[in-house]
Amino acid sequence: MDELQDRSADAESATRDRPQRRFSMAAPAVIGILVGAVYPLSYGLVMREQGAGRLVEFWPVIDIVYAPIEWFEMSSSFGARTVDWFRGLWGV
Repeated sequence: MDELQDRSADAESATRDRPQRRFSMAAPAVIGILVGAVYPLSYGLVMREQGAGRLVEFWPVIDIVYAPIEWFEMSSSFGARTVDWFRGLWGV
């Protein structure tokens, strides 16, 4: 009988831990989606606004934030073509 109660207690505690575990796995996934999608997509918009003369006072920050994309552009001809194509979508 004690073994049955122990199993029941273990199952109950495992059930209580699941929502917290799901949340702890969801947070990195959401952050990954934001970094993986929103960050590169915002590059075209920011470059268009900067090219139009807006955001000039923020250029030092923009230069640091988008340094990985600029590195990708300079790293290979594939990177250069990809970034140029993407800028072209935004009319830059």
